[in-house]
Amino acid sequence: MNTRLPWHPLVVLAAVLAAASSLSATGARVAEGEALVSVHVTGLERDEGSVRIAVFDGPEGFTEEPHLAVVVSPTDLSAEWTVRLPYGVYAVAVVHDADDNGRLNTNLLGMPRERYGFSNDARGTFGPPSFEDASVVVAEPSVRIPVNVR
Repeated sequence: MNTRLPWHPLVVLAAVLAAASSLSATGARVAEGEALVSVHVTGLERDEGSVRIAVFDGPEGFTEEPHLAVVVSPTDLSAEWTVRLPYGVYAVAVVHDADDNGRLNTNLLGMPRERYGFSNDARGTFGPPSFEDASVVVAEPSVRIPVNVR
């Protein structure tokens, strides 16, 4: 289903919240051309709620449709998720849904009241960063992608 969302500075974060679904971590063995990608989330202020992680596999649909999404529980002010992915270029978006209500809380001006972040610590000026700014090349059997939410 290709549902276009209206442009909003944080539409990618809404996509993370809407599309997140449970996916299990994969085993340690990977096939040739595959990587174990570990997304390590830091910057959480508390261990309440859930951490919603979305992986995007290209600029097409970057703010609309994640390639993969998952909901994980925070522990010790961080979260970790490992997934098996084919070699390629990816961008990661994370939302700390602190009250676990399934949506990004915002103030009256539409600015987020919950923490969020992107791979490469990318930030947009008046909206989400570009896919290129947040992209990470996955070309080794094991890749760690840090995401600091703020």
